[in-house]
Amino acid sequence: MHRDLKPSNIIMAADGPRVLDFGIARAVEDSRLTMTGTGVGTPGFLAPEQAEGLDVTGAADVFALGAVLVAAAGGSAFGAGTPMVLMYRSVHHDADVSAVPVTLRPVVEACLTKNPAQRLTPEQLVEALTDGTHTPTSASPVSIPPAVPPPRYAPTEATPAPLVAPPTVPHATTASSPAATEREEELEFLATDRKNAILADARGISFGVDGATVDLPWPFITQVTYEQVIRAFGYGLTVAVDTSSGERYTCQVKVRQSDQIEAWIDELEALLDRCLPNR
Repeated sequence: MHRDLKPSNIIMAADGPRVLDFGIARAVEDSRLTMTGTGVGTPGFLAPEQAEGLDVTGAADVFALGAVLVAAAGGSAFGAGTPMVLMYRSVHHDADVSAVPVTLRPVVEACLTKNPAQRLTPEQLVEALTDGTHTPTSASPVSIPPAVPPPRYAPTEATPAPLVAPPTVPHATTASSPAATEREEELEFLATDRKNAILADARGISFGVDGATVDLPWPFITQVTYEQVIRAFGYGLTVAVDTSSGERYTCQVKVRQSDQIEAWIDELEALLDRCLPNR
């Protein structure tokens, strides 16, 4: 496994594309510190199971290859955004493959399937792209040219379908300093499992429930509460948001380790202190 396949790790040699930088794969295999809950790779090309900190197989590289193929066509499988936002989309949003030629889309979509067991295997992928005429050969050493910056791709933003359309707040356009933008990007919280996700940042709180999402901006949030739940096979974190219109939205994410729940609560408390100080 490579674990961090992305455009900047691929070069075009005289005899075709070559993959570079297997350092992450070796470091993970050699390290005794690797544990469930630690994501390794690059958001935007990260498979859902990597984003969730689950065990990964070669299917994660197939997912990353699908995202690379979208990028090669000039698109972006999960749009633009912060690392947490991209990880959230890789788990809960369908990839945007609109930039890929129509004839190749079924193959790319099969690479980007959420369930690793349903993705194409490397052998199936080779057969799909070569009509079964490809004969594997051993790779010969090549000279690696000087590194060049990866191409700048024009990302396409994926638009989530909201569970409920909350009211929108008109904002006056104001110039923000780089320091202010950096502080906003630091205000992030993400808790996710196989089905649900809770994302909070400087704009508000988003819930992802069974693939659908609802976005709640801070000006309409009056109260945020949370509860740690002990379950038969692990733990759960339930977050509830009350809005100024009298509605309540809830979302629960599940995890096996109690220390993960405690870490999530600490992160959520820190963000709420900044974004909802009068709670």
